[in-house]
Amino acid sequence: MKSRMLVVGLSYMGVACLCSCIHTGGGAPEGVAPAPNKAERVVRHRIFPDTKSSEYFDIVKVDDKTLPTGKMKGIVSLRNKQDTPFKFSYKFIWFDSKGKELKKSSEKWTETDIMGNATKNISAVAPNTKGVDFQVKLMALE
Repeated sequence: MKSRMLVVGLSYMGVACLCSCIHTGGGAPEGVAPAPNKAERVVRHRIFPDTKSSEYFDIVKVDDKTLPTGKMKGIVSLRNKQDTPFKFSYKFIWFDSKGKELKKSSEKWTETDIMGNATKNISAVAPNTKGVDFQVKLMALE
């Protein structure tokens, strides 16, 4: 099985990239650090599809919720724009409140598919309660 992925230099605090990125959430006034509680925290979820993935689907929604365990769950809703099924792989990369990547958060790619003209949610749970933000990388599989 071959796979292709557009190599994109990533940096949590800000990246100019050639792929689609999504930013959701509110924010503090310029120059003021966000408060640590969820209601006032700046949330920067970014979705990085490779070139082929971008041709096949749209990112419908990016969301998160805090589970009873205190861990964050990231949820991304994708819609296949094509009539044919599309097989891809994804991984969530988790960050703490200071923007530092959590260890062991990006070790595993998960393979899945999405049927033609269908919508699919992909999700992951942070490895611990320090995970408050995430990025998702998507890669087409051939």
